[in-house]
Amino acid sequence: MQNIIDTTSDLVAVTDMEGNFKFVGSSHSILGYDPDSLVGRNVMEFVHPDDYHKAATAFAEFLANREDGRKVEYRYRRADGDYLWFETVGKFILDDAENPKEILFSSRDFTARKQAEGELKRIEWMLSRNPISDIEAQAETHDQGYGDLTELNQDGIILKSIGPERLKRFASDYLDLLGTSSAIYEINGDYAFGIFASGWCRMMDSASRKLCVIGVINFGYGDPPKEPEKLRMLADIYHLNYNDLLREATAYNSRPPYIIEMAKKRLKSTAILIGSMVETTQAMEALRDSEEKHRRLFETMAQGVIYQTDDGAIISANPAAERILGISFEQMQGKTSMDMRWRMIKEDGTEVSGTDHPAMIALLTGETVGPVIRGVFHPDKNTYRWLSITAIPLFQPGETKPFQSYATFEDVTERKQAIEALEQREAFIKATLDNLPVGVAVNSVDPEVHFTYMNENFATFYRTTREALAAPNDFWEVVYTDATFREKIKKRVLEDCASNDPERMQWEDIPVFRPGRKPFFITAKNIPLPERDLMVSTVWDVTERKLAEENLNQAHERILTILDSIDSTVYVADMDTYEILFMNKRMITDFGGDKTGDVCYRAFRKNSEPCECCTNDQLIDKHGNPTGVCIWDDKNPVTGRYYINYDRAIEWTDGRLVRMQIATDITDLKKMETQLNQAQKMESVGRLAGGVAHDFNNMLGIILGHTELALLKTDEDNDLVSDLNEIQKAAKRSADITKQLLAFARKEIISPKQIDLNDTVESMLNMLRRLIGEDIDLSWNPAKRLWPVKMDPTQIDQILANLCVNARDAIADVGKLTIETGKKTFDVEYCNEHPGFIPGDFVLLWKMNPPF
Repeated sequence: MQNIIDTTSDLVAVTDMEGNFKFVGSSHSILGYDPDSLVGRNVMEFVHPDDYHKAATAFAEFLANREDGRKVEYRYRRADGDYLWFETVGKFILDDAENPKEILFSSRDFTARKQAEGELKRIEWMLSRNPISDIEAQAETHDQGYGDLTELNQDGIILKSIGPERLKRFASDYLDLLGTSSAIYEINGDYAFGIFASGWCRMMDSASRKLCVIGVINFGYGDPPKEPEKLRMLADIYHLNYNDLLREATAYNSRPPYIIEMAKKRLKSTAILIGSMVETTQAMEALRDSEEKHRRLFETMAQGVIYQTDDGAIISANPAAERILGISFEQMQGKTSMDMRWRMIKEDGTEVSGTDHPAMIALLTGETVGPVIRGVFHPDKNTYRWLSITAIPLFQPGETKPFQSYATFEDVTERKQAIEALEQREAFIKATLDNLPVGVAVNSVDPEVHFTYMNENFATFYRTTREALAAPNDFWEVVYTDATFREKIKKRVLEDCASNDPERMQWEDIPVFRPGRKPFFITAKNIPLPERDLMVSTVWDVTERKLAEENLNQAHERILTILDSIDSTVYVADMDTYEILFMNKRMITDFGGDKTGDVCYRAFRKNSEPCECCTNDQLIDKHGNPTGVCIWDDKNPVTGRYYINYDRAIEWTDGRLVRMQIATDITDLKKMETQLNQAQKMESVGRLAGGVAHDFNNMLGIILGHTELALLKTDEDNDLVSDLNEIQKAAKRSADITKQLLAFARKEIISPKQIDLNDTVESMLNMLRRLIGEDIDLSWNPAKRLWPVKMDPTQIDQILANLCVNARDAIADVGKLTIETGKKTFDVEYCNEHPGFIPGDFVLLWKMNPPF
């Protein structure tokens, strides 16, 4: 048991080389922490501020000198805020190459012993002091004999250590000598012991107790002051009645000086004896507590402990050892490492012989072995359990050969499996990151860019290598070769990262220029890791996307140019909401502005609901697939013009089907179609009139011929002559009419001649009135002294007939038609401004049909 107290640490922990906890034993519950909550935190976080420098210096020297076994004492903070005194020993855990990779700390709680040492030091300090009371300092009285043993009596330590009977015997000598008072106070002002023989001492004790804030031992001796001023000062200080204080001081009997000196010497001896007894009592109690504590530790600690003699025989094992190894102490006792049940392997799977067990090596070499990781066969689980083993040799005083060794070990199977799983996971993560289509790196940014990790794509996307970016701050010059742009992007990145604003710490489509090469584009994003002052940097090569976007934009511009240049209106609308998604330039012009975002039936038809003529249902089948082009025409109520519309369902940029309409203005075509119909109708009338006129002309020829024959056969005096002449005149007039009809029907050959336009029009008036009907009033306004013109009269007939028919069709009901003639002269300047005209004098034929 004494060996455990001297060599086994109460608390066990494993840290990395920087002192960060990686494993904490369950014995750390003495500190009040959950061991898992300590993992990842640094051991120095819990050191008392007054001990921090000493502990940090010792740790630095430990790392620098590799001094296994060096002890350091310091105070360590509990979870409740109190501090315990620890004595810590550190040992290195080596890797296969014998290089330190971790540190094993064993710490022992010696708070009780430290407190006892403190009490003893305080006793020595108090005994070595020259007691000076507050009364002497403030009132300049003679020594009142209150020897100050400050803080000795904390928590009733004097009364507990010595007892009231002993205190009474100690005080009896100088009580007999002085016949005065003796008192020992606890920390709260209560007595551990007190006897007051005089009224003066009782009064002063009662007053001083009200001011007592620390434990003291007081022995009263010496005379009270006699001067009124000093007594008044004491009365003020202790809040006493001056007359009562004067009465007790006057009644006090003076003690002989030599008696007082003798009492002082005995007081000092007694104080030393009391201090010694307190020290001894506390040390014994601390030893008993420590033994009990370490006994409980040995039995309850999570680590297994086995003691072996110099020949390797097991002489002691704690319950944890039985549990970890799967066998009882009775099965172990007397056995050595050579026993066949101790099947042990290394981490590479090779078998460990009995002489190579850590405990046997410690006994053979006299040196500490471990901690080492070994697999030990567990009979109940029928498998190997991985243990972290440390074997320590023990020596008799003055001996160099160990007489015993003890081994401490813990089951690290789960931890080893977790580490292996972590290594596999790290390998998997690394392989995953190296094969991501994204560049990933972990790095600092300010004051310098330094990479702690970088996958292959990170360097590849920047058109460089990992090696080129290995040195701190090489990133800026290697990646951004253009000095001007480098300073600009560096300033921007540093400012954005300093802002800690995630939205600012992403940069899209950054161009990177290299001499003699086309620029490439990257998009980057940083995610801060504040606890480590690092960034996770991600980067994408967006060059292809950027070029594709540029090509798409160019194609888009070309399409827009084409759509805006065609002489048709084009728009696109959502087939469900009727929202206008696009209008070309011609449509914007025709409909008075961009209506994008409005609904089509309101913007293009002035309707409050979807149009009856909407073709949405015709553009898709029952399966939702486009059916083809739907062609229709109508007159638009907004523009008042006729359009032929080509509707089709197409797929929009977001994948939905929309309606696209291309409409061509056919208003002029409609007019031309009307004119064509009229012309065809007139042509039909002309053909009919020509046929009738031809036949009628044949009959007129017969009538005129027979009339002339009849006149030749009839005497001039005959009454029939006048009748025959009338018949002949009527036939000739009918022939003229027939000629006009034939000219209208274009059955006669054109024969221009000089005519008077007024006479020609007047000869047509009767026929024109019959042609336009009775509801239209025909007005004739001839000009005077009209110039003669040379043309075929029949062409004038045709022109007037066509104009009047068109005018009649244009007049819906009752109206008026005016025909005028006039003269017009065109000069050179007018002809230059009006192409198609030639200079000269011209006769004007003018037709008007204003509405009434």
